[in-house]
Amino acid sequence: MDKNDNLKRRGWETQLIAFDDSELHEWLMQVIEEGSGQFLAALAEAAVTASPEDYSLVRPALMDLKDKYCFVNSSAQTSERLFAGR
Repeated sequence: MDKNDNLKRRGWETQLIAFDDSELHEWLMQVIEEGSGQFLAALAEAAVTASPEDYSLVRPALMDLKDKYCFVNSSAQTSERLFAGR
């Protein structure tokens, strides 16, 4: 990964907000839909309301969490969370 890829992964190439983030927006919405009582959902809710500056700070962690906690859509109305080792 070169420096530009790393900057893009962190959201620093442009001042992104969650709704404009093509890599994370759908995943964040799915996390929120799964339940606001969960840690990931609370973090996702904070991310979608964050300023561009704050979002750029949490984006690297969100990318890592997305890699760890994947979602598989079997239809538009259902999703299944896959947890490694669970």
